[in-house]
Formats: sequence, structure tokens, C-alpha cells
Amino acid sequence: MLPTIGRYRREIFATENVIAPLVNWQLQGMRTAIVTVVAVEGSSPRPLGAQMAVVEDGSYAGYLSGGCFEKAVAAEAVQAISSGKNRTVRYGKNSPYFDIKLPCGSGLDLYFDQDFSRDLYRRADAMLAERIPVCITTKLSTGEKTLSKITPGADIQSERSEDIFRSVYLPPIRVLVAGTGTSFAAIAKLCTACGLSVSCITSDADAALELAECGIPSHRSVTESIMITRTLDSYSAVVLAFHDHEQELPILAYALESDCFYIGALGSHKTSLARQALLEARGYCRREISRIRAPIGLIAKARCQLAVASGILAELVLEAKMHQIVS
Repeated sequence: MLPTIGRYRREIFATENVIAPLVNWQLQGMRTAIVTVVAVEGSSPRPLGAQMAVVEDGSYAGYLSGGCFEKAVAAEAVQAISSGKNRTVRYGKNSPYFDIKLPCGSGLDLYFDQDFSRDLYRRADAMLAERIPVCITTKLSTGEKTLSKITPGADIQSERSEDIFRSVYLPPIRVLVAGTGTSFAAIAKLCTACGLSVSCITSDADAALELAECGIPSHRSVTESIMITRTLDSYSAVVLAFHDHEQELPILAYALESDCFYIGALGSHKTSLARQALLEARGYCRREISRIRAPIGLIAKARCQLAVASGILAELVLEAKMHQIVS
């Protein structure tokens, strides 16, 4: 299994997972609530199903806007915890809270849920850690819940059907970064800093040391590399940053045979054509090879580490959005 970095921290991607902090607070014996966007009128900064987890002291994880009313939501959640009663509250358009305005002019119905089995979210957290997407179905009138698995790759999003709300949770994005040199290290550091789960493969001792100084482990043995590439799934991305492109072929082979949603490889157009020829010689067809993004990144002809790494991350996130892995 690829190691998870930053499962319960406040980096950008880590804030999307409210189950991890919810379970953490519950294990400390604290009372909690989970707040869900169950209806949207008009435009909205966050999608249907967006959530916040709130603890009895007012601390919270997740977000429902650009920072317009999270503190007000947390205060309402604390009241729900104290009263022991679930509630649905409208914010924004047609809300009784006329002093809380949403800049987008929309109306959001939020469901404040403090009545649930701790075991249910612990099981959901454990399943996500095992890379299993899950759905929690809630009957809004009673708070009754059920937990179920989702078939990987199924086209499903959080949705409401009258009194029933289905909250979908996907495993966190994990990124396999393999290569050598300063661009390789920059890509790994940026992805890690954003809270993505990152695994690194490199034969470059200097790059490995640079990553180690930032607390990022890397793998150098062939056995470890094979074990990592064999665990790629549909919520995984592969980024290759080799100068000697012969080294990337074994990893590319595993990536092309997996369901990973993104494969990107560093190199010029000339390098891309040479790579294509090598893969065709190994029996891969044009359709399979077309999965490889090359030249990689949304910033054309990037030369500095910042432009290379940020362009690759942007392209990876765009692809994740197209696959409905991020909202």
C-alpha cells in the first residue's frame, strides 16, 4: 500500500476529507456533528454534499464557502450538539439569518447531524484507507444511516432524493512520482505540501536526500518500486520525471496496465515521439499510449522548477476534476 502523507492536517487537499478529523475527535471522547449541504438554490461556491465536521468546542474541519459563514455554521452545530437534536437550516437567500449574506446570492440548506453511530464513521474511515469508495445514506427526517461500498469507477456523486441524502466519499488522490533531478524533487515537494498522498521512486541519491530533508521518504530498490506500482488504482496518478527515459519504461508499463486516472511524463515533443516508438515496439497500441500526457503540464515550455511543478499539479487536478475525483 502506498504510504499516506497528511491524512489529518490542514493542507489544501487534506481539508476535503472531514471523516478523518471527525473520527480523530471521536476517539478523544469529544462530541461531534457533521454538517452537509443538502440543497442549493442558485449558484454555490461548494457543491451539493460538501461537508464540515464540528466538535463541541467549536473547532471544525472542512468548508462550505469561501470563508463567508463557516464560524456561524460551527456555532449552529455546537447548539445542535448541546440540544441533542438534528436540524436543517437555510443560509443565504430566503434565510431567517438575514445578517448572514452569501456573496454569490445563493441559498443553501444545511443539515446538522449530531446523532450517529461512531462505529459507522470509523468503518467508513477504515474502508477509505483501504482505497474503497463508500456511500453513507441518511434519512433526513430521522437521521437513520447506512454505510455501503461503491464499485470503483462508478459514476456516482452525492445526491438528494426527497428525504434521502447520499453522501459519497472517495479515497484520497495518491501520486506516484518517479524520476531524477531537481524537477523530480520539486514535483514531489509541491504535491506533498498540498496534502496529496505521495510516493517517490528515485535512483538519484541527491534528490532522495533533498526529499528526506523535507520529511518525504523515497524508494530506491527494484522490489519496493514494483510493489508500489502494482497498487495503482483509479484514484492514483503517475508522474515521471526522468532524464534517462529508458528508466521510465518499466513504471510506464505498470501505469498503462492500471486504472490510474493520470499519467504524465517529462520531456520534449521529440522525446515523446521516441517514447511512443519504444512503447509500440513493446506491443502497446496508439490508444493505450495516448493516455500519457507528454509534454507534461499546463505551462508550455516551462523551464524553472516552480513552473514545471505547478503546471504538472494543475494538469493533474484538472484531470481529477474531469474524472469527478475532485469537485
